[in-house]
Amino acid sequence: MVGNVETSRAKPSSAFQDNATNGPTADQAQGSLQTCEELQYSFKDFDEFKNKVFAKDNNKVNVLQFPNLEEAIKIASTIVPDYLQHIAGKIQIDRGTCTEFELINIQLLVCAAIKEMEDLPLQQLNLSTFLKWGATFNRAKELGFQVKFADTLLKNNLGIFFGYQRPS
Repeated sequence: MVGNVETSRAKPSSAFQDNATNGPTADQAQGSLQTCEELQYSFKDFDEFKNKVFAKDNNKVNVLQFPNLEEAIKIASTIVPDYLQHIAGKIQIDRGTCTEFELINIQLLVCAAIKEMEDLPLQQLNLSTFLKWGATFNRAKELGFQVKFADTLLKNNLGIFFGYQRPS
Protein backbone atom coordinates (compact mmCIF):
# COMPACT_ATOMS: atom_id res chain seq x y z
CA MET A 1 0.00 0.00 0.00
CA VAL A 2 1.18 3.50 -0.77
CA GLY A 3 0.81 4.53 2.86
CA ASN A 4 4.07 2.71 3.65
CA VAL A 5 5.95 5.73 2.36
CA GLU A 6 3.88 8.05 4.53
CA THR A 7 5.71 10.57 6.66
CA SER A 8 4.92 14.10 7.80
CA ARG A 9 4.74 17.21 5.61
CA ALA A 10 7.69 19.51 5.09
CA LYS A 11 7.09 23.16 6.04
CA PRO A 12 8.87 26.14 4.52
CA SER A 13 10.98 28.21 6.86
CA SER A 14 9.47 31.42 8.19
CA ALA A 15 11.97 33.37 6.11
CA PHE A 16 10.14 32.22 2.99
CA GLN A 17 6.53 32.09 4.16
CA ASP A 18 5.95 35.79 3.50
CA ASN A 19 7.36 35.44 0.00
CA ALA A 20 5.48 32.26 -0.84
CA THR A 21 2.54 33.97 -2.52
CA ASN A 22 2.18 34.45 -6.22
CA GLY A 23 0.22 37.68 -5.89
CA PRO A 24 0.14 40.84 -3.84
CA THR A 25 0.12 40.56 -0.07
CA ALA A 26 -2.74 41.95 1.99
CA ASP A 27 -0.66 45.07 2.67
CA GLN A 28 -0.01 45.56 -1.04
CA ALA A 29 -3.70 45.18 -1.85
CA GLN A 30 -4.42 48.04 0.54
CA GLY A 31 -2.05 50.42 -1.23
CA SER A 32 1.23 49.77 0.60
CA LEU A 33 3.52 49.06 -2.37
CA GLN A 34 6.94 47.54 -1.97
CA THR A 35 9.96 48.77 -3.88
CA CYS A 36 11.54 46.64 -6.61
CA GLU A 37 14.44 45.94 -4.26
CA GLU A 38 12.08 44.59 -1.60
CA LEU A 39 10.28 42.36 -4.10
CA GLN A 40 13.33 40.88 -5.77
CA TYR A 41 14.69 37.57 -4.66
CA SER A 42 18.42 37.76 -4.26
CA PHE A 43 20.74 35.03 -5.41
CA LYS A 44 21.35 34.32 -1.72
CA ASP A 45 17.61 33.69 -1.19
CA PHE A 46 17.50 31.45 -4.24
CA ASP A 47 20.53 29.43 -3.15
CA GLU A 48 19.21 29.16 0.41
CA PHE A 49 15.84 27.86 -0.74
CA LYS A 50 17.37 25.52 -3.33
CA ASN A 51 19.50 24.06 -0.55
CA LYS A 52 16.36 23.53 1.59
CA VAL A 53 14.54 21.80 -1.29
CA PHE A 54 17.45 19.44 -1.97
CA ALA A 55 18.52 18.95 1.68
CA LYS A 56 18.74 15.27 2.59
CA ASP A 57 16.53 15.82 5.64
CA ASN A 58 13.74 17.20 3.41
CA ASN A 59 12.29 13.72 2.86
CA LYS A 60 8.87 13.66 4.52
CA VAL A 61 6.09 13.07 2.00
CA ASN A 62 2.90 11.05 1.70
CA VAL A 63 0.21 10.19 -0.81
CA LEU A 64 -2.27 12.63 0.73
CA GLN A 65 -0.10 15.57 -0.34
CA PHE A 66 -0.93 14.85 -3.99
CA PRO A 67 -4.54 15.71 -4.85
CA ASN A 68 -6.61 12.76 -6.08
CA LEU A 69 -3.69 10.29 -6.02
CA GLU A 70 -5.08 8.11 -3.23
CA GLU A 71 -8.44 7.78 -4.98
CA ALA A 72 -6.77 7.10 -8.35
CA ILE A 73 -4.73 4.30 -6.80
CA LYS A 74 -7.84 2.73 -5.27
CA ILE A 75 -9.72 2.60 -8.58
CA ALA A 76 -6.78 1.87 -10.90
CA SER A 77 -7.00 -1.36 -12.88
CA THR A 78 -3.18 -1.52 -12.91
CA ILE A 79 -0.56 -0.70 -10.29
CA VAL A 80 0.00 2.76 -11.80
CA PRO A 81 -3.13 4.88 -12.45
CA ASP A 82 -3.79 5.62 -16.12
CA TYR A 83 -3.05 9.35 -15.85
CA LEU A 84 0.48 8.54 -14.58
CA GLN A 85 1.32 5.73 -17.02
CA HIS A 86 3.23 7.98 -19.46
CA ILE A 87 5.38 9.31 -16.63
CA ALA A 88 6.07 5.79 -15.34
CA GLY A 89 7.30 4.98 -18.86
CA LYS A 90 9.65 8.00 -18.84
CA ILE A 91 10.97 6.90 -15.44
CA GLN A 92 11.62 3.38 -16.71
CA ILE A 93 13.59 4.80 -19.65
CA ASP A 94 15.53 7.20 -17.39
CA ARG A 95 16.40 4.48 -14.87
CA GLY A 96 17.07 1.87 -17.56
CA THR A 97 15.10 -0.79 -15.68
CA CYS A 98 11.60 -1.80 -14.64
CA THR A 99 10.56 -0.70 -11.18
CA GLU A 100 10.93 -3.43 -8.60
CA PHE A 101 7.75 -4.33 -6.72
CA GLU A 102 9.04 -2.98 -3.40
CA LEU A 103 9.61 0.44 -5.02
CA ILE A 104 6.15 0.86 -6.60
CA ASN A 105 4.94 3.10 -3.74
CA ILE A 106 7.73 5.63 -4.19
CA GLN A 107 7.36 5.42 -7.97
CA LEU A 108 3.74 6.54 -7.61
CA LEU A 109 4.77 9.55 -5.53
CA VAL A 110 7.53 10.44 -7.99
CA CYS A 111 5.05 10.14 -10.89
CA ALA A 112 2.58 12.39 -9.07
CA ALA A 113 5.28 15.01 -8.37
CA ILE A 114 6.41 15.00 -12.01
CA LYS A 115 2.79 15.25 -13.18
CA GLU A 116 2.29 18.32 -10.96
CA MET A 117 5.51 19.88 -12.28
CA GLU A 118 4.28 19.37 -15.84
CA ASP A 119 0.70 20.55 -15.23
CA LEU A 120 0.63 23.25 -12.55
CA PRO A 121 0.59 26.78 -13.96
CA LEU A 122 3.42 28.98 -12.77
CA GLN A 123 0.94 31.28 -11.02
CA GLN A 124 -0.21 28.40 -8.77
CA LEU A 125 3.25 27.41 -7.57
CA ASN A 126 4.51 28.27 -4.12
CA LEU A 127 7.54 27.43 -2.06
CA SER A 128 5.71 24.69 -0.13
CA THR A 129 5.07 22.89 -3.41
CA PHE A 130 8.78 22.91 -4.19
CA LEU A 131 9.56 21.53 -0.74
CA LYS A 132 7.05 18.70 -1.34
CA TRP A 133 8.61 17.85 -4.69
CA GLY A 134 12.10 17.98 -3.20
CA ALA A 135 11.02 15.73 -0.32
CA THR A 136 9.55 13.25 -2.80
CA PHE A 137 12.74 13.01 -4.83
CA ASN A 138 14.96 12.93 -1.72
CA ARG A 139 12.92 10.07 -0.27
CA ALA A 140 13.11 8.25 -3.58
CA LYS A 141 16.91 8.57 -3.61
CA GLU A 142 17.08 7.20 -0.05
CA LEU A 143 15.21 4.14 -1.30
CA GLY A 144 17.52 3.73 -4.30
CA PHE A 145 14.99 5.12 -6.77
CA GLN A 146 16.80 8.01 -8.44
CA VAL A 147 15.19 9.66 -11.46
CA LYS A 148 17.69 12.10 -12.97
CA PHE A 149 15.29 13.88 -15.31
CA ALA A 150 13.01 14.63 -12.34
CA ASP A 151 15.85 16.37 -10.48
CA THR A 152 16.64 18.39 -13.59
CA LEU A 153 12.98 19.31 -14.04
CA LEU A 154 12.77 20.42 -10.41
CA LYS A 155 15.90 22.58 -10.69
CA ASN A 156 14.62 24.17 -13.90
CA ASN A 157 11.19 24.87 -12.43
CA LEU A 158 12.74 26.35 -9.30
CA GLY A 159 14.81 28.76 -11.41
CA ILE A 160 11.79 29.72 -13.51
CA PHE A 161 9.70 30.28 -10.38
CA PHE A 162 12.26 32.61 -8.81
CA GLY A 163 12.66 34.44 -12.12
CA TYR A 164 8.89 34.84 -12.36
CA GLN A 165 8.69 36.21 -8.82
CA ARG A 166 11.26 38.86 -9.68
CA PRO A 167 9.67 42.04 -11.09
CA SER A 168 10.81 43.14 -14.56
